[in-house]
Amino acid sequence: MVAARCGVSSAPGRQASRCVGLLARLPSVLVLRRFPDLQDPQTAAKFLKAWWSDTVVVHARQRQVGYAAHPGPLSIKCAFGGRETYELEGRRLDVHDGCWLAVPEGTVYSSEIDSAHPVESLCVTFPRAHVQQAATLADGAMLDCEASRAPAAFAQLHAAEGAVYQSAVRLRALRDPHSMEEELHVLLAAILRTQEGIRREIASLPARRPSTRAELYRRLQRARDLIESRFDEPLKLQDMARAACLQDHHFLREFTRAFRVTPYRYLVRRRLEAAHTLLRRGATVMNACLNSGFTDPSAFGRAFRVRYGHPPSALSRKNAISAGCASRPGR
Repeated sequence: MVAARCGVSSAPGRQASRCVGLLARLPSVLVLRRFPDLQDPQTAAKFLKAWWSDTVVVHARQRQVGYAAHPGPLSIKCAFGGRETYELEGRRLDVHDGCWLAVPEGTVYSSEIDSAHPVESLCVTFPRAHVQQAATLADGAMLDCEASRAPAAFAQLHAAEGAVYQSAVRLRALRDPHSMEEELHVLLAAILRTQEGIRREIASLPARRPSTRAELYRRLQRARDLIESRFDEPLKLQDMARAACLQDHHFLREFTRAFRVTPYRYLVRRRLEAAHTLLRRGATVMNACLNSGFTDPSAFGRAFRVRYGHPPSALSRKNAISAGCASRPGR
């Protein structure tokens, strides 16, 4: 057993925050509160060495920052208060408050933030050894400290919900190295469970050969990624089918079979979820409507009522009442 030690990085190029796990056999954890300056040789050498061997957490805010295409270990990407754009596998994906991105080991990707205001970015990477340990399910192997093979992962966007996202949100607020280490274990376990769910989705697709099912899922997921990334833009069936490299009719049929909802209904659902989040944060009904991809306020109001059982104005009034109560001086 070794004690955890943690220093704080105050600027790129200085010693980064480094917390060694409570168990010496576990990979160490590198925590950066600023984006690493890879133009600095000393910083680049330290960071790139840890990139493949340690669990790395980069949690920083910036208006403009970018990294050229590079491979990496298994990772998740989140962005809050703006958009961070990733290019991978010939796709351009926007990560924002409404979604998070999973990137498998070995995937080559670039990233960029270009915003008028600071965007909060959270990137967590896991080395293969750590993934193999977390993937050990057999009791005998677990007791003998044997590592399993790292399971296959899939590059795709996920809605901002579920165990992975909730763990990432908790990790944002943590500073204590012991608590961070525990939460990182929780996060990795949630990622592996999510990937297992994807494998079950693939196995359920109506195709005879496993390779055909995997390819079909990959294509359909590209369309779903387009929706997750750009639901606030005017998307048509043809746009989604083109992303999946399928004919419109075949895409509509296979998407509905795979995800149990039509592409358009999936798109509307994501827009409504985004609008609901904006309203809870204090946006006006019109702003929530337009910023979530709706163009017709009446259609937005009807769809919102069907989804949530009340008009969007009810949530807006509730927020206004709560804000008014909070602003009153205590008696």
